[in-house]
Amino acid sequence: MSVVVSAFLVTWIALLLLGLALAGVVRQLRLLSNQTPTGLPPSPAPTRAVHLPGLARGFPQAVLLVDQSCRVCQDRLMDLAAQVDSHADAVSVAVATRDGEPVEQSTRFGAVEDPVALFDRVDPPYLPYGIVVAGDGRVTFAGPMGSAAHVGQLVQTAVDLAMGERYAAQA
Repeated sequence: MSVVVSAFLVTWIALLLLGLALAGVVRQLRLLSNQTPTGLPPSPAPTRAVHLPGLARGFPQAVLLVDQSCRVCQDRLMDLAAQVDSHADAVSVAVATRDGEPVEQSTRFGAVEDPVALFDRVDPPYLPYGIVVAGDGRVTFAGPMGSAAHVGQLVQTAVDLAMGERYAAQA
């Protein structure tokens, strides 16, 4: 085998390996672009049945679990305030803090009777964390609130649940 043939063969092998590497990079970029902007997983439905009788008020309620020192939590509180302004008559919204202290916008949101116990019961993996509690205390939605869209989904789920319960009561 001559030097020219060997060089030609090595060049083709190098081009093939370069193409495979480029295909791997493109695949990784596609996977990364499909993730949520905050890097958090999408807000899932609860994986286990959770019952919070302390939050059973006879009507659905959206609850946002936050920490006062968390900057993202403060951003989500502002997003929640905007959502409450547009859905004030349709849904009840409460905010619970890890330390039990009221938040600055406490006049816009309802209160949770024992927020520290709620944190212990729910044990959120991320903060801020949102849950929707049905009128009987059943958790129907739970997940991290990493973006304004997640907060919108939280409130919309509570609104949909409230409308469904109102319709069922009329029937």
